Amino acid sequence: MTKEEKFNKKLSDDNFYYSDKTHVSCSMLKHLLKSPAHLENYLKNPPKSTPAMVFGSAFHCMVLEPDKFNDNFYILDVNLRPEQEKGMTSKINKAWKAEELTYASAANKEIITMDELEKIELMCASLFKHPKVAKLISESQKEEPISWSTVDGIKCKGKLDLKSFDFIADIKTTAEFGGIDKFKYDCKKYNYDMQAAFYSDALFMDQFKFIVIGKNYPYDVAIYDVSPEFLEAGRAKYTYALEMYDKYFVSCTDQVSDYMETGVL
Repeated sequence: MTKEEKFNKKLSDDNFYYSDKTHVSCSMLKHLLKSPAHLENYLKNPPKSTPAMVFGSAFHCMVLEPDKFNDNFYILDVNLRPEQEKGMTSKINKAWKAEELTYASAANKEIITMDELEKIELMCASLFKHPKVAKLISESQKEEPISWSTVDGIKCKGKLDLKSFDFIADIKTTAEFGGIDKFKYDCKKYNYDMQAAFYSDALFMDQFKFIVIGKNYPYDVAIYDVSPEFLEAGRAKYTYALEMYDKYFVSCTDQVSDYMETGVL
């Protein structure tokens, strides 16, 4: 096993992946698009998972690695509270919930509620009822970690939702499903074009797909391919961000505290 293969194997562990600071991730580049100070703060003060982030991780796990779901997530079912006739504000029920949270924390599991689990199951049913989506998922490698170096020697990493011999695909959830025009807006807002280009160029591939599903009924599903123009726009973003990373965090030719953006509106 090569050194790169050994490192990629370590990246399979989410705890290692997110704690590693030797390689640049797409998430880090998104912070750099705001400013070097945003990335510096992100590295010094890693954000805690929000309920929305936990939900997204749970859904991805159920879709891509269902065998790992119970190892990574703990279901908080308030219907099992000791005082059934009272709400969660009662002293005994609050103590019970605290014990449940303590147990989950000790087991290194994220908490999701029974309502969230039921929504995840409905979303999965909606996703897999489409033969084309089911085929894409079943015939692809899942959650594959990759690492590579740019021509300038900057070490990068990523984790691919789906990878086949001729395409890469990423699954996105959205609170407000609105068709392709809405997703184009999401791509710009969340820099999905940069993610697509970053991963595609790492593997010298040009076919990237987004599988999109709504988080609310009727849990609509879509598959969107990306155009060369979409990848080129994302490429410009990650190239700029990597230049900033080299300047402020590798070569350190400039100090983060000295950064100031200028421009014409």
